[in-house]
Amino acid sequence: MPEKNVLIAFGSPFDYAALQTHFQRQPGTNYFLSVASAHRTPETVERHAHTMQYDGIVAGAGMCNALKDAYLKECGNAVLVALPVRDSRTGGLSSVLSSSEMPPGYPVAMSQADNLGAAVAFVNYALKGGFDAVRLSCDSDADSRKVCDEAVNMFNELGVSVTTDRSSRAIDVVAYTGPRLLYDFGPCIASFASPLRNEAVLFKYLGRLRAYPFAVHTGVADGKNLALYASKIIARNNPAVGERINRQREEGRKKYDNFRELREL
Repeated sequence: MPEKNVLIAFGSPFDYAALQTHFQRQPGTNYFLSVASAHRTPETVERHAHTMQYDGIVAGAGMCNALKDAYLKECGNAVLVALPVRDSRTGGLSSVLSSSEMPPGYPVAMSQADNLGAAVAFVNYALKGGFDAVRLSCDSDADSRKVCDEAVNMFNELGVSVTTDRSSRAIDVVAYTGPRLLYDFGPCIASFASPLRNEAVLFKYLGRLRAYPFAVHTGVADGKNLALYASKIIARNNPAVGERINRQREEGRKKYDNFRELREL
């Protein structure tokens, strides 16, 4: 089996110094470090992105995490985990929201803030190979059921099997609002299903992120990107799923066809 390459990227020397920590190394996997800013040194980010083909990427940055956008653009087939980094102005809130909230069709999963070990652990888990289905779970909340239904529809469109089998070849995908469901899982892909309608829900969401280091989160109340992120992992072993994902993206681009040229207003 060919060796895998994982890039651990930080957006600044400060972020790198703050988050230097032990992480679990997987046999047969090479780990590389990049310290470059998507804003200050974008040419370095681009050069590092094209140095080799990465199987997984951890993109850690504070404030606006534009680093994950740069690597999503340049290395779209890699398993990408955004790592929020706390800052002195917003306490990491800006990085948390910019690390996970993405437009339809371009999902990124976010690890627990300031937890490099958790981010790398999920990348290692996703790259271990062999995933051919998803196990989809949700709690009884109406928002959770809505996100779950969106995810099921997307999995059906992409031809991804949804199962209840406890087989290790299925990756766990969870839509939740309550505090207890995620305790039933190890590594998983999750979406907090309640829209952030007010400060109380926001604080609840942030509390959930602190409580579950083994879960990575895609966008809030977004079943489509939840399903797409899981499907991208399955597509590593199922090229037909990858082709369907690419066709979906092309369809999404068509609404911009009438705006290709600059117009004077």
